Amino acid sequence: MNPIAHLRHNLVAYLALFVALGTGTAYAAGQITSKDIARNAVKAKHIKDGQVRGAELAANAVTGAKVADGSLAGADVAEGSLGGADVADNSLTGADVDESSLQLPTPPTPPSFDPKGFAKVVARGFITGPGPLWSGNRCNAVSAEVPGVTFADQVVISPGSLTEEVVYTAAITDLGQIAYQACYTGSAEVNIGGDVRYMVLRMQE
Repeated sequence: MNPIAHLRHNLVAYLALFVALGTGTAYAAGQITSKDIARNAVKAKHIKDGQVRGAELAANAVTGAKVADGSLAGADVAEGSLGGADVADNSLTGADVDESSLQLPTPPTPPSFDPKGFAKVVARGFITGPGPLWSGNRCNAVSAEVPGVTFADQVVISPGSLTEEVVYTAAITDLGQIAYQACYTGSAEVNIGGDVRYMVLRMQE
């Protein structure tokens, strides 16, 4: 067959083949979609290292099973993002807690002492007992000079022997003077001898 005649009859076919061979690769590369890839066909060896980024991961796709044990540090956890429900019971030890992060309660400030309303001792000493007491001499009193005492002061006495049938009293009888009295209520006789301790108290202003 004449080659020129053959070329004329098949010119369109040759042109189409030339175009297909020249552009077929680019055409195919631009047309590959997820439908052209079999399920589970892409494996780790087909992905270049470092090419999978956060945008390629679905939300909540990474779980604890996907994280290597001991690989997370404090810098990997957002500050304030962990609550009590995120920590297993009895899982923390002293080494897991930064001492500087502990907020210890501030101890309450003890109230300051205010002496107002409390009594202070302004004088103390001894008075000789009033002596024997009986039905004819039921009450007897003795007095003592105590410089500085006033009528607003209080006298406290401590008799050496406390007899149930004797009533003891003490008072400021004059400025700078106190008196101690014992009254007997029994039918026999009692002797209030010896020294009697006294104390003069004054309220703080």
